[in-house]
Amino acid sequence: ALVAAVAGLMMAAFLVEEPESVGLANQMALSSSPGSGTSSGEVESYSLGKVLRIPRIASLMVAYFFVKVLRYVLMLWLPFFLVRHCGMSTGLAAMMSCVFDGAGAFGVLATGALSDLVPVFRGRRTLLAAAQCALLAPALFALPAVSAGSNQGAMLIVALVGFLIAGPEAMLGSASAVDCCEAAGRGREAIGPAAGLVNAAGSVGAAMQGTLTACAAAWFGWGSLFKVLGCISALCVPALLNVARPVTRPSSAPRIVKLL
Repeated sequence: ALVAAVAGLMMAAFLVEEPESVGLANQMALSSSPGSGTSSGEVESYSLGKVLRIPRIASLMVAYFFVKVLRYVLMLWLPFFLVRHCGMSTGLAAMMSCVFDGAGAFGVLATGALSDLVPVFRGRRTLLAAAQCALLAPALFALPAVSAGSNQGAMLIVALVGFLIAGPEAMLGSASAVDCCEAAGRGREAIGPAAGLVNAAGSVGAAMQGTLTACAAAWFGWGSLFKVLGCISALCVPALLNVARPVTRPSSAPRIVKLL
């Protein structure tokens, strides 16, 4: 409770809600962009159906659903798997869980830095998330064998997995939703509903991970669980690449009809 109170006070004191409050220009104008269908000064409302019609939002929801499944399965079941399948002691498996979370913190920082510093990722952050999920898939396939081999190998592979999964989880529900709205020419009034819907899909994935883990372990065995997770990570890649594709906006110029 004390930690939550301190965090709340820090957010109230330091969280910046508007660029103008710190002297920066707002990149998303209050007036609607071309093709948004509203006039300047009007605030456009977004229903559930309208948010779903924003290009690439559905693909982003699918990707975030699976990323949340991966993240929560690893966070909640990794120590149990290491004890039961790899024969680790309970204390060592608990330490591996700390390694997973600690590497994830560095993964989030690295993802943010790369998305800002590398030109190809600016405005198309899901390209970076797709690359991370593509690298995560073979790491998940290798995790059981490497973890059973040596403690040092287990620590390295667990750190790699934590590093790769944390970035997409942090990015897809926030910055990537903003990118989708900006690419589709939507005003900033669309960002809140779009981010909320994407995060709702992620929450469903987090809630369903227990059932999915139990089914995978029952059908394929605990030894194959991480192969299933690797396949799920690979499935995220095409969805994220689809989100990163440029959006073709409808032309706002009047059409000229040729009369014969």
